[in-house]
Amino acid sequence: MLNELLNDRKDSILQKWFHQIAETYPSDGAKFFEKKKDQFNNPVGHTISQEIKVIYRQLLDDMDKETLAESLEKIIRIRNVQEFTSSQAVSFVFLLKKAIREELSAEVSDRNLLGELLIFEASIDQLALLAFDIYSGCRESLYEIRFNELKRKSIHFLRQYENQREPEN
Repeated sequence: MLNELLNDRKDSILQKWFHQIAETYPSDGAKFFEKKKDQFNNPVGHTISQEIKVIYRQLLDDMDKETLAESLEKIIRIRNVQEFTSSQAVSFVFLLKKAIREELSAEVSDRNLLGELLIFEASIDQLALLAFDIYSGCRESLYEIRFNELKRKSIHFLRQYENQREPEN
């Protein structure tokens, strides 16, 4: 019964979720995300908007871990390079719970669906764990890229230094 409600109210829940994610950005960014959702004028907002739809659909349907991971990674890569803390970077997953509760609180209470809601929220918690694993991997990759760049620059400077110090014959 909860799945029916989640399907029926999908658009409203996704809109609330997107708005809550946009609010995690500075106020100018949040306003920009809300106004422009096309991929050329606002690639970040567009990506988030598209990928939360995929995530939501997966949560309601078959929970394909690979599909979920791909969508989560697209969002997390964005948040990773924007220097969010680890908790801030994955917090968007938990905002889905808030959006659902805001949208369905009356129906959940009236129809005695709290048990079903808690089970569904447990799947969101599992999604958050997956998101944190993805974030850790992205962060590790970013540090590796930075380290390799630093190493490359250091080698370049050492070679320049050595070339300057070579005695002339």
